[in-house]
Formats: sequence, C-alpha cells, structure tokens
Amino acid sequence: MQYNAVHCYVVAISIEFGVLSNEKVRTCSLKLSRYG
Repeated sequence: MQYNAVHCYVVAISIEFGVLSNEKVRTCSLKLSRYG
C-alpha cells in the first residue's frame, strides 16, 4: 500500500515537469483515496 503512495507522489512530481498527463494523476488520486 505504501508503495502506491510513493509511486503517486513521483507521478505528481512528473506532472510538474509535464512528463505525464493529468488523467493519470486523477487515477492515482483515486487510488490514494481508496488506500488512504
């Protein structure tokens, strides 16, 4: 579970640099909400 949180944190940082799309961040945010 903790790995998911760290992965999402890295994804969020990647977004700052425009590496990934916002849609992936939303999906990641939903996962974080489920796992707390």
